[in-house]
Amino acid sequence: SEIKLEMQSSTDETTSRINVFNLIVQLTFIDEESSSKFVNAASPYIDYVRLSEPNTIMYTLMKSDKNPLLYNFIERYLDKERDYIGTHRSSQQFKTFRSLLTSLQESGKVSISGNSYIDL
Repeated sequence: SEIKLEMQSSTDETTSRINVFNLIVQLTFIDEESSSKFVNAASPYIDYVRLSEPNTIMYTLMKSDKNPLLYNFIERYLDKERDYIGTHRSSQQFKTFRSLLTSLQESGKVSISGNSYIDL
């Protein structure tokens, strides 16, 4: 189904804004073996998110064109509480995927950093 978003204009003060919740997560791996393990697990998970989470506007993984061990997730959700916390983070697929990332972190194979943002 199509999602229609109305943007607030200076001439129409009654139009409501949707403050989309965004995450940018950076992953830096120590070797290609670890990054390959991650990518192999990420691909079906990304497909799951795109097919099963209708209020996830974007969920994409990018690999640096300068550093083959550097990746970024860009995630966009219509609503932080409902769609990110309520749907995305509570799924069994998320918990399984996050478990793999945690094991890679704990073994020193990847460092993960990121920030969250709200659309203006």
